[in-house]
Amino acid sequence: MGEGLDIACSFYFCIDDLLAKHHFYLNMAVGISVHDTVSEYVDDGQVRIKWPNDIYVNDKKIAGILIQNQIKGKYISKTIIGVGININTESFPEELPNPTSIMNSSTKDKNLSQLKVLHSLEKNLRQRLSQMQVAHAQARKEYMEKLYRAYELHYYENKQGELIEAKIIGISEEGKLQLSTKESIKEFAFREITYRI
Repeated sequence: MGEGLDIACSFYFCIDDLLAKHHFYLNMAVGISVHDTVSEYVDDGQVRIKWPNDIYVNDKKIAGILIQNQIKGKYISKTIIGVGININTESFPEELPNPTSIMNSSTKDKNLSQLKVLHSLEKNLRQRLSQMQVAHAQARKEYMEKLYRAYELHYYENKQGELIEAKIIGISEEGKLQLSTKESIKEFAFREITYRI
């Protein structure tokens, strides 16, 4: 990423009464927020949430998310949400596997203001986090609609290096990826499964 071309930022929020076991409500709200932000500048039909923490345009990564929660008792009390969005970088180092940017993905926005994207992201985050607990069923439906490769047959690789042909059919309450294979439905936590792209 070029210096002064993109954004990497963190937001600090106090959270009211979100059970730690429902941490994926927070992940969904943040994922949808970043998705909606990128979709303001790139054709919405191309933008997808790649479980658990990336935003893709077609098969290329345009944004990443990192969430760190502070737990108090059974509840999440505070969260730091880190977001990086590739905005104006045109070319990337060869060692990055599949990056893109808004500039490379959009016909309408060239040399987009970082401040404009940042304001949009903050607005979307505040809106989604305020609705997080009351609208989690709707958020789950929306998250699945925006999920990369949902309900499509693709290859994945498990921790043992075995290829699995499967469809993403859902996300569990704990945030695990649910894959349907010919034999069964299996759940995978973060780092237990890798997308083959």
